Amino acid sequence: MSNFFSFDSSYRYEPVMRPLDPKVIDREMETLRKKIMEAVKQIIDQKELSRSEIAMAARISPAIAGQIFRGDCAKVSTDRLLRIARRMGLKPKLKFEAEPTN
Repeated sequence: MSNFFSFDSSYRYEPVMRPLDPKVIDREMETLRKKIMEAVKQIIDQKELSRSEIAMAARISPAIAGQIFRGDCAKVSTDRLLRIARRMGLKPKLKFEAEPTN
């Protein structure tokens, strides 16, 4: 009778996912945030919106609107930036690319 749970010692385990450097993730997130911010700023400039108009259109506080008006996205979360972009009429597209294997 064969053992259903036998272990093949010749099998070499190769992980499906590799560990990621947190600094790389931080840089990629910052790049994403900057791209969202640039798109939002472009709409603000095209429509010549004031801080109060930004706050009303995006349903955010005047303080957050001021940060966006200045292009300062350091304290605004990525999900909030996406919500603001959607409220300003932007539809984000997300594209993933495979990294080259070594």
